Parts: sequence; structure tokens; C-alpha cells
Amino acid sequence: MQAHNRRLESAMVDKALKPVFREKEQAMIKTIFEEQQDIGEARGIAKGKAEAILTILRTRFKKVPKNTENVVRRINDLIALDSWTVYATTCPSMDEFAQALQSH
Repeated sequence: MQAHNRRLESAMVDKALKPVFREKEQAMIKTIFEEQQDIGEARGIAKGKAEAILTILRTRFKKVPKNTENVVRRINDLIALDSWTVYATTCPSMDEFAQALQSH
């Protein structure tokens, strides 16, 4: 469904730009439009990974300090989030996770 919506939106952008811009300008504007969609998708993925980390921590340790929760939610790097997910599943305590998070 999302891919279909993306094509539809792209087609609508093409139609709107055709009478105003030349082909090269249209391609540049489409690229910017697509990059913005990619950024939005990456933000959504990061948010989901951060929530997964917090769910793991809550499951293992029952309570996550608000400061730790806020720091996890601010991480945007998808690779770093993957590493923190692994550490959330293996760290010996909530305190150790929080300390490691603060030192990075």
C-alpha cells in the first residue's frame, strides 16, 4: 500500500510540475521530494527501534528511568539503535545500560 501511495504521489507531482518546470528542474524537484519521503521513513524506523529498546528494557527490568527513556528516543542513527537493541537484551542491569548510554 505504501509503495502504491508513493507512486501515486510521484505521479501527482509530475503532473503538477509539467506546465511550470523543464524536465531537468522536474527531476531535481522529484529527487528532493523523494529524499524528504526517505527521511520521514527513516525517522519512523528510528522511532520504532527506540520503542523496541524501551520495551525490552521494561520487560527485563520493569522500570526505565525517564532520562534513559529520553536519551533512547533521541537516537536517530539506525545502526546505533541496532547495537543498543542487542545491548538491551544482554546487559546485566538497568543501571549498566543507563551508564553505557550516558557515556556514548
